Parts: sequence; structure tokens; C-alpha cells
Amino acid sequence: MKYISLSIPYLILESMDNTQRELDSDEEDYLRDEESSAYLKDNFTFDDFWDYPATRKILKNEFLQIFNDTAGRQIADFYATERNHAHRKVANLFAFDIDGTKGGFLESLIFNHIEKEYDIEIFYNHPEWAQSFVNYHLENEKKKKKPVFIIPKKSLRTFDWATKSYKKS
Repeated sequence: MKYISLSIPYLILESMDNTQRELDSDEEDYLRDEESSAYLKDNFTFDDFWDYPATRKILKNEFLQIFNDTAGRQIADFYATERNHAHRKVANLFAFDIDGTKGGFLESLIFNHIEKEYDIEIFYNHPEWAQSFVNYHLENEKKKKKPVFIIPKKSLRTFDWATKSYKKS
């Protein structure tokens, strides 16, 4: 199995006055990442990333992390506030949640019923995360054979509506 790296082969940069200098590791990494992200943008769509299990897992985990950092935290705060308010007012709304651990149910209920918008920019910002994805697609591209299209003999004939019969072309 041969793996292709998403890296650029040159290590020398020409400056404006045509003098050459060697790239330091930060510049080399930056140029490699720029070319890799451009390659990903030009050659793959969201569906390609979604169909590959490893990148789908990254997309789901990233969305879950963003959800937990934003809406999840707000939901947890809302639940804790309402629970404390109900206990102070001696309401029985949260009677079965003695220790306050049922807030996760509300959070998961909301998470399961929202429309999820996954962002593939994460792979453009971190192209090394898509390395196995690119290798997989390059291997499968070689294996794919173009389908042979054979024209059936019936389609070489034309239909004459006046005589209601086929004529040979």
C-alpha cells in the first residue's frame, strides 16, 4: 500500500530581489498546510468527507464539542437555575432530581432534535487530520474502472412515425 503525502517538495524560497534562502520549519509547515488545504478544497466535497468513517467521526466530535461549549453550557445553566428555583419554591417539578444530575437529559433531548450543520473547514485548518482520507481516495481512484458504454443495436435505428416502423440509419 503506497501512501502519498500532502506536502510540497521545495525547501527554497526566492525573495523579491531573486536571492534564495532556505525556509525555516515554520514557513515550510505553513506552505505545506496551504497547499494541502487548497488540494482538499479543490478535490473533495462535504459528501466525500462524510462518507469516510474517520472524517465523519471527526466532524461529529467537533460539532458535539462546539455544541457543548455553547448551547450545552447554556442549557445546563438554565436547568440548574430552574431546578434551584423550584426547590426554593417547594415545587414538585424536579422532585425526582434530588442531586441535579438529570440536566443531561434535557441537553441530549435538545441535541437530538436540532439540525446539525457540520463544518469541513476543520480539515482545511488541519489538513493532517484528512491524510488517511486522501490516501483512501487516491487508492480507490486507481482501482476504479471507467464504465464501458455500449450502444445497443436497437438505438441505431430510427422510428418513422408515418409508417410506424423502424428504419435502419
